[in-house]
Amino acid sequence: MSDAVVRFERVGATDAEAGLTAVELTRRARLRSAEDRASFTAAHLLVRECAGELLGVAGHGLVVAQSCATCGRVGHGRPTIVGHPEVHVSLSHTRGCVAAIAARSSCGIDVESVHRGPVPSAVLTEREASWVRAEADPALAFTTLWVRKEALVKAGAGSLETVGSLDVLDAEHRLGVRAWAEPPYVGTWVVPNQAP
Repeated sequence: MSDAVVRFERVGATDAEAGLTAVELTRRARLRSAEDRASFTAAHLLVRECAGELLGVAGHGLVVAQSCATCGRVGHGRPTIVGHPEVHVSLSHTRGCVAAIAARSSCGIDVESVHRGPVPSAVLTEREASWVRAEADPALAFTTLWVRKEALVKAGAGSLETVGSLDVLDAEHRLGVRAWAEPPYVGTWVVPNQAP
């Protein structure tokens, strides 16, 4: 029996929505771009598949719920699998690519297209900012650090308020962060309780 199921997938052009809850459909409908709606749907279906594989059941029968610990509202926040508190899940989507993880303990995942704009240094430690500036491809370097930070925040090992002080430069060794890349996308996942 696996302790974690992780998947990254490219998203094709689709407008399928079968299997989403009413809350997910409402959130999906607010997305203006067909590409964004397709990525949202694919991520929410993929996290069900990962959880189903972890549990040894069909993923399409599982229900994903989200609620925000900060504001208490449903529809956003940390996702859970209804009726399975022993399963922890995380999902991510960007235009054209999605990622999901299901684990038996806290976990986080993120995927992004390489950020080609100015590097927002406020979210980096000074050591990270120096490293990004020294890299041959600063955009790839920044995005690599950013997906690490997002995955760790989703796993509960940091917060968005303090992400600028969360140093992830050597996170693979210290925190058990795992990397994935398929240009132009980079991704990271982590199960903190399984750190090396």
